Amino acid sequence: MNSRDQTALCRIIERLVDDDLTEQDANWLNDLLQNDPEARTLFLDLTHDNAMLYLNWPQLEQHQNHNTLQSDPPSVSPVAHHAATGLRPYFWNGVSVLAVCTCILISAWLWSAPRQTTHAPFVATLTHSSNARWAESTLPTTVHTPLGPGRMRLKHGTCTLRYTSGVEVLLSGDVDFELIDSSTAKLHSGVAKAKVPKSLDRFTINTPNASSAEQDGEFSVTYNPGDRTSRIRVIEGKVSVRHQQTGKQRIAQKGEALEATHSDLLQADNSIPEGELRIPPRSNYLSDDTMRITTAMGRGGDATIIMSNDPTFLDPALITVKNCESDYRRKGYLRFDLKTIKGSNFDNAKLILTLQETHWAHLRAPHDVLYSVFGVTDESLDGWRPEDLRWENAPANVDASDQVDESKARRLGSMLVIDGRATGQVALQSKELNQFLQEDTNGLVTLIVVRDSPVSSDDYSTPNGFASRRHNSQLPPTLEVQLVANEESI
Repeated sequence: MNSRDQTALCRIIERLVDDDLTEQDANWLNDLLQNDPEARTLFLDLTHDNAMLYLNWPQLEQHQNHNTLQSDPPSVSPVAHHAATGLRPYFWNGVSVLAVCTCILISAWLWSAPRQTTHAPFVATLTHSSNARWAESTLPTTVHTPLGPGRMRLKHGTCTLRYTSGVEVLLSGDVDFELIDSSTAKLHSGVAKAKVPKSLDRFTINTPNASSAEQDGEFSVTYNPGDRTSRIRVIEGKVSVRHQQTGKQRIAQKGEALEATHSDLLQADNSIPEGELRIPPRSNYLSDDTMRITTAMGRGGDATIIMSNDPTFLDPALITVKNCESDYRRKGYLRFDLKTIKGSNFDNAKLILTLQETHWAHLRAPHDVLYSVFGVTDESLDGWRPEDLRWENAPANVDASDQVDESKARRLGSMLVIDGRATGQVALQSKELNQFLQEDTNGLVTLIVVRDSPVSSDDYSTPNGFASRRHNSQLPPTLEVQLVANEESI
């Protein structure tokens, strides 16, 4: 491998680390790595260095103030430098940190030093990923990347690995998968599916308690570290499974499944779908006696009012709320149609709002933000139309950003947004909200959302946003109540 190819490979790996690899770059890289053993060794060195620096960042940071640069650093490659900077752009934050990273890189690899160790060959290539979110991995996670032995931790989404032996492995969801060699892998948690070609003698996926091998077929393996159970299901062909603790062996044919517990290897119910049937905790379900009402149902509605009445600063998909001294102050109005619970007894009323990022180019305050919710008590004001709502005609409105006309509305409680975040949900559950809904007589209720916490400065002036009934994917403002049986109807 000549110096020109070395330099070109370094630049390509820099783009790979920066997630900026083009298809042309990927094709050039694959051709080079398939035909040049020295290039493969260099690639493994540099990507491994990059992964290890990333994984050991907390320890390196601890030593930041305890190391000084005693002399000029030896010459290292551009990618060796990039291995320390690609994933942490702020890593080179002072001469002392440069010394730490230089020492680590020198110990791992120098351009001029002869190599004393051998490296395992490439095992597979990451050929595809969809909506993938990764945890700490010792291997690159960019599509088209050749992979040596190492561990990949996928937290969300799917990805496909194509082994040099021709095996295709699909990873999905929360999975911890280790590449060992061209015919062996280990599943530490989650689910993996392997498709094995006829040309391969066998392909094995190990778990902590089972070893599954197949030739010419397709099978899935699941391992649940919580109950230390492995499940192997045969989609095509047949699989030989060995229990790691007892040595017991069984063969499963197409459509069959085996389960390895901590102490035994058993035939399993093959009616369970591929992979593990995961049952969410009971808390993830709405009980049969729970009712939800949104502002998108019946005569419901929602809107934002702004003191300037300028629609440029409104977004139909969002309810935006802001507490400031300018004409850009905003409040949120929510109306719910209670006809689905009319005449029913209910308790534990809750208002749920879904936080959303807004589109205004200002910083969001990095501190807790408090909101208050008021209920309009004058039912004659419930007939407002969202498209006609203005600062001047909004029910129970006053000019103060964080106040309402309390002769026409009363406070029902407050909600806290931790660190001013813009994702997730916030909820208000209070006896005042429950009583307010129970006292309704016209089947409609209006709630007003105001921000108690003022903007801290002009730097942090972005309004907070919640998904409205017109958001195309998020839950609109929602009332949730629990129906109560055998009580006198309201």
